[in-house]
Amino acid sequence: MRFYDKNSWRKIMKVKYFSDTDTALVEFADNEIVETKEISENVYVDLDSEGNLINTDFLRPNCSHNNNLIM
Repeated sequence: MRFYDKNSWRKIMKVKYFSDTDTALVEFADNEIVETKEISENVYVDLDSEGNLINTDFLRPNCSHNNNLIM
């Protein structure tokens, strides 16, 4: 699933779900990842060299105790 800025049609973010690992990935940019930070038990963010958000990873979003992560 891709989300676009309707005024310029540039990509704002892309959402991918991997059923084999029950992982959701939200991509905001294509910059090189230099650091990953754990936000909570099953949520990680990837940052570039300037600290900008590149991706957010949700591990096991279909698990019942994680339902509030994606709503």
